[in-house]
Amino acid sequence: MLFRSLLLIYLNNIQAQNNCCNNIGNQPGWYNIVINPDSPYPACSQSYPGFYAQDNCKGQLLCPLSYYCPNAGLDSPIPCDAGKYCPSQGLTAGIACPGGYYCSSGSINPTICPIGSYCPAQAPSFIPCPKGYYCPFSGIVIPQICPMGYYCPQTGLSAPIKCPKGTYNSNTGSTSFLNCSICSSELFPG
Repeated sequence: MLFRSLLLIYLNNIQAQNNCCNNIGNQPGWYNIVINPDSPYPACSQSYPGFYAQDNCKGQLLCPLSYYCPNAGLDSPIPCDAGKYCPSQGLTAGIACPGGYYCSSGSINPTICPIGSYCPAQAPSFIPCPKGYYCPFSGIVIPQICPMGYYCPQTGLSAPIKCPKGTYNSNTGSTSFLNCSICSSELFPG
């Protein structure tokens, strides 16, 4: 019985090579579901969401890792969009990249944002902290504003720079040491 079943599958596969879904114009995205050895016509169907069919003479294929297959009738999988990741097979949509991480096109997993940068939700890449801000650790969603008494003169800064001795800065978000004013004994005795 097992031998007969295997032989039937083998013969069906051979017949599939000559029995494609030609009645639909040989279109990609369609595949041959079952071949009835007694029928000259194949049983054709569009590939289901989560699958694709490149060859209309064979079956549909499961959408692979780092891709998604949103619609019926796809003839090839779609690479996961930037800002999303596709961690499993058979997905019909990418998963939004969480804040503190970035996801480039075709990502399987989110990548944590490095120190000196920030990543809002659905970031396609990390963003260097702008002047006047700093990003002290990895996974920052929103950059931290440069505090009073400090300045942040460059992009990608991981720590603010303290104003020189004998100076002060009463503003936040300063981008230059020129924002640090000289202490005056009349204004700030001692």
